[in-house]
Amino acid sequence: MIKKNKVIVALDTNSLEKAISVATLIDVDIVFKIGMEFFYSFGYEGIEKIKNIRGNIKIFLDLKLHDIPNTVCKAIIPLIERVTPYMLTLHSTGGEVMLKKVVKVVKETSREKRPLLLGVTVLTSLDSNSLVQLGWGSNIKKNVINYALLCKSTGLDGVVCSAHEIEDVRKACGENFLIVTPGIRLGKNSNDDQVRVLSPKAAFNKGTDYIVIGRPIMNSKSPKEEILNILKSN
Repeated sequence: MIKKNKVIVALDTNSLEKAISVATLIDVDIVFKIGMEFFYSFGYEGIEKIKNIRGNIKIFLDLKLHDIPNTVCKAIIPLIERVTPYMLTLHSTGGEVMLKKVVKVVKETSREKRPLLLGVTVLTSLDSNSLVQLGWGSNIKKNVINYALLCKSTGLDGVVCSAHEIEDVRKACGENFLIVTPGIRLGKNSNDDQVRVLSPKAAFNKGTDYIVIGRPIMNSKSPKEEILNILKSN
């Protein structure tokens, strides 16, 4: 059995009604991810409507913050104060100084329990050829491990990486470092624009702490049934 609080559903949609409907139907203790599409469409008011569906809804604020340290530090304060997210993402390519300063600001700003800070490593839409085009080394795992070690050394709680890098990140960073895995697909779904994907069961077997699943749930006629089927996987 998969623990329900280890499943994250991405409310990636430009329809607030659809997001509210899905979050209402899935009345189990999972985490709901709010990404750029939702946030830029509906802002704080949209998040508040999701949080008001029922008490103690966990919000994973996935805005992948990435800019000069001062800009990110100033931007993150209202996000923490107004959203009180359970999780929050930063781009690890922002570098050591940015990551360290954000960790400090988050600790100072959080009145209650601070959000878990996760570094985005290599996007699951990128393959080796994409990395070469960007001027990086072509070895995806090496890049992911380097970013994961940077995130750990700067005080982040974990990273976002594809299921194919889970075991390498775990070996490099240890058991107490969180791994969140996007690009989760169910057997009957296509990969869409993600190229490094895996099933829920396979991802947890590799040792991830959380899985993120979006379109297979958002496009389902029975979102709750899909979630319950995932939770029954063993």
